[in-house]
Amino acid sequence: MHSPNVAHLVNETANWLYPIMEDKQLSYKFLQNIIPRQQFNRFYYIKKKKKTATDDNKEMISVLAKGMELSEREVTTYVDQLGIDLNKYTPKDL
Repeated sequence: MHSPNVAHLVNETANWLYPIMEDKQLSYKFLQNIIPRQQFNRFYYIKKKKKTATDDNKEMISVLAKGMELSEREVTTYVDQLGIDLNKYTPKDL
């Protein structure tokens, strides 16, 4: 539902009176008469932007991947999950 007022109206009337209605067509006509017509509203969902590693981090990730014999994707996942800050390190430290 787009409006909390309409949701409240449906909960107070239609859901309460549903067992009394004899058939689906009668309940449908009841809902058409009770619920006011509303303009169509389209929801635009915003996708989250993926975090991309900077060039310095990409270099560090490739050095770590070669050293540990893992893929760069695995190293990136570990760095993200463990919250490791790669800016503290230089490739020479490894």
